Amino acid sequence: MTGLYIVYNAGSMYEDDTQRGIMHLMEHLICKRLDDMQDEFTRRNIVFNAYTDEEQVVVYLTGLESQLNSDLKRTIVERFADGTFVDENEFLKEKDVIEQEYITLFLNTENTCVINCIRQKYNNFLPIGDLNHILNITFNDAVSVFENFFKTPSHIVEVGKEKTDFSFVNYNNVPLTKKKLKYGNYENQLEPLPKTGDEAVIVAIPKSPISKKDYPLMSVLNDILCDGLNSILYQELREKRGLVYAITDDRFKCVNDSIFLYSMITTKENAEDAVSVVRDVLTNLDKYITENRFSDVIDCSIIQLEIDDIFAYRNPKCLSKNLPSGYLTKNKFEKLTLTDIIEIGKKYLSNIDIVVY
Repeated sequence: MTGLYIVYNAGSMYEDDTQRGIMHLMEHLICKRLDDMQDEFTRRNIVFNAYTDEEQVVVYLTGLESQLNSDLKRTIVERFADGTFVDENEFLKEKDVIEQEYITLFLNTENTCVINCIRQKYNNFLPIGDLNHILNITFNDAVSVFENFFKTPSHIVEVGKEKTDFSFVNYNNVPLTKKKLKYGNYENQLEPLPKTGDEAVIVAIPKSPISKKDYPLMSVLNDILCDGLNSILYQELREKRGLVYAITDDRFKCVNDSIFLYSMITTKENAEDAVSVVRDVLTNLDKYITENRFSDVIDCSIIQLEIDDIFAYRNPKCLSKNLPSGYLTKNKFEKLTLTDIIEIGKKYLSNIDIVVY
């Protein structure tokens, strides 16, 4: 297998406060230059997609090296490095597509509550942005953002045995943003919740962002709490009490600091009980985390590192930021102790904000 990642330092944290969502729109627009190659990608069984996060826009392609070969990679990269932009008709059509994507996203009650929580507690609009802003973006606005961020890539990552010559690319030297996340109670416009019957959405969010240094430890802790049918929150909320169907662990991972949160749907009459359980687990980790559960998750994490190395082409975000798999080497995972995990939990989860929508 091989992978090709065309990376732009241009995520939602770079946006003007009146143009939230423009970077995600630009992701759609720059991908239009490969429209005429879709049949060839299908014939060669090449996966082509893109995403926008808080700090980057990444276009990625994966497939067999015999099909996604150096000649094809050069052709693709040439499209993204030629400095041309779409015409105004394509721009207007893609704005309509983004509007439909936006509406579809916010039909999901839990999504809406999670995104509103991030806006309200961290003043952070996720890459989908704000619909009113998106509708007001003009073609000239898009051209200006293209010239500043998308005329050429910031860098290109190639995974596999081949090393293609991309020396013809004049890379854009936009640095990664240094913007920091800060907890508070911000008065942002929130999305209207879809009409529901007896549902309540619970969102638990730490009152400080997770530092880059602490992210690996929090990843292990979150796997202990949320990952799998034997995870602690799943067992306490679903198996023992029947309060929820599932618990979602959302991670908004940035280079400097990140946001973790937990969300779940229950009935309004069960919300208070569910909140009580969540708060008890998150503030009394030493009562709930056993040495066996900790050891199992560490073993699983080490295995996942091996898988990540084998299937490196499946991890575009990690690769595009030149970060090691899981931010940690196998050796460092083996040195972690249950005490380390409990302490990091006390640092972030003993001061938790739980919101019921």
